[in-house]
Amino acid sequence: MPTVSCSQCGKSGNIPEQYIGRKIKCKQCASIFVAMEEIAAPAPRRSALSDLDIARETLDLIPASFARDECVLPIKRNGDKLLIAVPEGTPKTTIEKLKFIFNLKLDTLSASHDDLVHEIDRRYSPEPAAASKKASTPTRPAAKATHFECSRPKGDGICSDDSCPCGEPGAVISRGTGYLYISEEVVKFRQDVPTESAAMAKVRDVERTLDAKILNPKSLATPILMCKLGARNRGLDMKIAAEDAKHWWQTGEVPLRPTPTTAPAPQAKKESPEEAALNKKRNELVTKCITSHCIKTGEFISEQKAVQWTAGVMRLNLKQVEKLLSDKAALERFVPKLAASPSTAWAGV
Repeated sequence: MPTVSCSQCGKSGNIPEQYIGRKIKCKQCASIFVAMEEIAAPAPRRSALSDLDIARETLDLIPASFARDECVLPIKRNGDKLLIAVPEGTPKTTIEKLKFIFNLKLDTLSASHDDLVHEIDRRYSPEPAAASKKASTPTRPAAKATHFECSRPKGDGICSDDSCPCGEPGAVISRGTGYLYISEEVVKFRQDVPTESAAMAKVRDVERTLDAKILNPKSLATPILMCKLGARNRGLDMKIAAEDAKHWWQTGEVPLRPTPTTAPAPQAKKESPEEAALNKKRNELVTKCITSHCIKTGEFISEQKAVQWTAGVMRLNLKQVEKLLSDKAALERFVPKLAASPSTAWAGV
């Protein structure tokens, strides 16, 4: 027989089915109410993913928005390996993309798309007990991160500062040494993404927002390892920059603050009209060098390497190229010729 409950006292009992929808009298409180059959609440949805024990720090490796957009659930991290759940039939190209974003080796667990969507919503939703506690009692704000993750090379490093006089490909820096430059831009970018996988996910969000591909995404999120010459050239606090580099080599963590400097930035010297015209010609030359190299090889190169490459094409040494860059009349004759044929541009200059 169906079960009904009194709307006044809550007493439950079974009655014949023909009385459903009629007015009846409660035997306990004597109140009159319309008998309505109680409908059992549906059982919560369960799947193989529901029984997995997933730590909160593992979920924090992937932002909730990225997990929902890409339908991926982190399950367990073991060193440089991460086990993730993905929809059945996920192509290998998607897995390779996720490996690049997280910068980790991935093991995958297949699940149905609906089960995975449900589990992602359940896991990333705040727990009811925690939500009610937050509403009833004030809590202290979460402590801000003081460091962020940054992967290290397996062997020695190289000076990766494009403005360092040590040139291309950069001076070799022995493991455990060097100087670390943390820019204000990197600090701002990493404030809310202390883990490296979350930082790469943030880069992808930026790319989707801009509808453009970022050629060197790690430049947004990582500091620069450099040699002593590069650190002095930037006016860094040598002691702190060296301590930061040593700490990074040992732990893979970088302080979440800009590297202090010991000297004010040099004031830019005001150019004369003649110097401005010469620099404009020089920039045109370097642009042509880079463009010509990209067309021939498909590679993007720095300004310094572009000049070296041009010198090799024209069979000149670097002193001759530097002389060309400082000679306004020679530049005026050279730049138009470079666009037409880099290998013969020097003739007649």
